[in-house]
Parts: sequence; structure tokens; C-alpha cells
Amino acid sequence: MSGILESVELEIACEECGDPLCIPASVVRESQEMLQCSCPGSPWECPAGYFASLVEPGALADLEDAWRRVHHSAQSAAANARMRALATASRPPGLAAIDRDAAAVRSWESEGGAIH
Repeated sequence: MSGILESVELEIACEECGDPLCIPASVVRESQEMLQCSCPGSPWECPAGYFASLVEPGALADLEDAWRRVHHSAQSAAANARMRALATASRPPGLAAIDRDAAAVRSWESEGGAIH
């Protein structure tokens, strides 16, 4: 049985640049556990307190419990419960421009650096 918290993501805006950032629910849980142990986290990463506040601990526990029940119920019927990728494959608008620029640089480099 795969952990449901690794399969669920929260999309937030980065506090530094505003770009979309996907945070697995497992990171939220880990941040909550770190704070419970009085660990402030790393100064080079987003504050654990911020991630920990994204979802109530009880809601994460309920989600895990519900997934466990679905998994065991399916197993008793000789079936296998699994997560299906439901997140859209949409990418933030800025990434298309980055891809286009990267392709242009690759083309420029493969042509010996000639500017057209």
C-alpha cells in the first residue's frame, strides 16, 4: 500500500518569487512532526511552521485512515486500490518561455554559435 500523503499535493505560491510550488502532504506531516519535536527546521528551506500550517493534522490523519480503509476493503474483495494521477499536466505560464529559450540556445549551440 503506497502512502496517500505522498500522492496528494498542495499547490501554493512561493513566498519569495510567487511561482507555483507543489508540496506533498507528506512534507506537511513531516513539518508538523518536526515542530512537535521542537525542531525549527533549516534556515535554507521554507519554514517548517509554514508547511505545517497548510493542513490541519487531524485532516491528514483522516485522509490516511480513509485510504487505509479503502485499501483493506479492496483487498478483501481481491482487488488492489491505487492512486490515479489526477493532477493536470498544466505548467505555469513562465515555463513555456523558458522551454522556448532553452530550445533556442540549444539550436544556437548546435549551429556553432552563429546568430541568425
